[in-house]
Amino acid sequence: MEAPRLVGVVLAAGRSTRAGGPKALARYGQATFLERAVATLREGGCAQVTVVLGAHGPAIRARGVDAQLVENTDLEAGMLHSLQLGLEPLPAGGAQGVAVCLVDHPAVQATTVRELAGRLWATGAEVAFPTYRGLRGHPFVLAPAAVAAVLAAAPPATVRTALAGLAACTVEVDDPGVLQDLDLREDVERVAGGG
Repeated sequence: MEAPRLVGVVLAAGRSTRAGGPKALARYGQATFLERAVATLREGGCAQVTVVLGAHGPAIRARGVDAQLVENTDLEAGMLHSLQLGLEPLPAGGAQGVAVCLVDHPAVQATTVRELAGRLWATGAEVAFPTYRGLRGHPFVLAPAAVAAVLAAAPPATVRTALAGLAACTVEVDDPGVLQDLDLREDVERVAGGG
């Protein structure tokens, strides 16, 4: 069976201490942050979406998530460990690209995911990052070589250092959501009505 063109990973394992509650369950308009992230990846072309849960896993599971779920039980290991857990259940034969989304970027547009994947494949790059007005943001898309590099990384490596030596491309997108990192309680409350 042929490997899927694109799959997605949502990183949602953080404690959300500065947000005053689980960011994954915070509202962005009519959906939660997590529902938005999963929907964005699916609309962006991801055949499968995996969500990495952690500190608020039971509360998130109780709400139901239309995605494959994995649990990070070692939150002290950092984001690299969460990403590795999210990459492990890739379908047999891997995928030609993996779009990685952070749960606290709910305003990202599906077109951004498609543009990133398209540029990755067109250029032969190993990782594609979006920029908005020249500033780099999230999500990013990994080629198979980048997936292998992340899975092979060990502490004290971070996601940034695991990707540092890879051939990267940037895509300027008309999507301010790539920079909208909602960490604080006031940020979360401000977008509860939809942005």
